[in-house]
Amino acid sequence: MIYRTSYSQSPRGLILTVVVAATLAHVCHLAQANERTDEKISLPAQLRKPGISNSLGMRLAYIPAGKFGMGSPKSEADRESQETAHEVELTKGFYVGKHEVT
Repeated sequence: MIYRTSYSQSPRGLILTVVVAATLAHVCHLAQANERTDEKISLPAQLRKPGISNSLGMRLAYIPAGKFGMGSPKSEADRESQETAHEVELTKGFYVGKHEVT
């Protein structure tokens, strides 16, 4: 004898269907939001360089030359005296490991 159960008609099946549908809708929304963000931000060519691997197989990311702010603002809680905010300029790009090495 074969018994057939309709999950979509049971309370548990209905709840499962609603949860799966809501999850899929949320994932689709996040994917669309991510695409819109990517369109707004155009990265310089140096930042779009693919990562490379060294002879040990470590993945490396390219850090382009340029200026950036280093240090902490005076308003930051628990700021120490050697953390003065200042601008730093890198004159050459370089590669750095993507993952921490211990």
